Amino acid sequence: MLPTLDIRQLRYTQALDRRSTWLYNRRGRANVAAAAASTSRHATLERRQQQQQAVVIGSGMAGLAAAEVLSRHFGHVVVLERDQAHPSWEKGAVDMAKSKAARRGVTQYNMLHGMTAGGLKSLNNIFGGRYTPALQAAGAPVLDLCTQARMVHPQYGCWIRRNASAERVEVTFCTRHLFESTARQLVAGNERVELVYGVKVVGLQVEEQGTAAADTGHPSTQQKAVTGVLLADGRTLPASLVVD
Repeated sequence: MLPTLDIRQLRYTQALDRRSTWLYNRRGRANVAAAAASTSRHATLERRQQQQQAVVIGSGMAGLAAAEVLSRHFGHVVVLERDQAHPSWEKGAVDMAKSKAARRGVTQYNMLHGMTAGGLKSLNNIFGGRYTPALQAAGAPVLDLCTQARMVHPQYGCWIRRNASAERVEVTFCTRHLFESTARQLVAGNERVELVYGVKVVGLQVEEQGTAAADTGHPSTQQKAVTGVLLADGRTLPASLVVD
């Protein structure tokens, strides 16, 4: 016996298919429109930031790394350092100075420091993979903990066997001066970053910004925003973002 074909069921199935196709296309167009609007808002925000200025207070490791990251989002980044620059910095000196007196705000400036694998990885991500090669070029040794170091188990007190087949875990040891000077050289080559030495910040410029809400029936509110930094010589440096 041949199977019978129910015309009503066939038409019902075709109607469901058309309805599903219509909903899919409608949602697809809505998703495309939402994505385009989000991209447009993001592009507008990026253009505004490119025209604004960010200020970083201090040129230590954190300040230098922050300036490098901010340079991707702001048209101009100013790094303010209270210590004086090295007399031959303009001639290509490695750093501000090696003497502790020149870096009063940095403890143990010329003592041996260690950089963990996570620290090196983070700095390489910030500086586009250039930090470790620059550190090695300056004379810092980069070691693989799995093959070039001997470690003692903290609980059992025995030597941990070296594993040449394991993934490299690179660490380095040098002075704080060399860590910082390497980052400073990389930041100094960034055309969007300006390093200013011998400048002391004494405060923040804070302004109140009124927010009217007449349409909602609520009274206007006052919000405070940081709009710059106050310098010891009486000047004010405007900024859309301040990192201390």
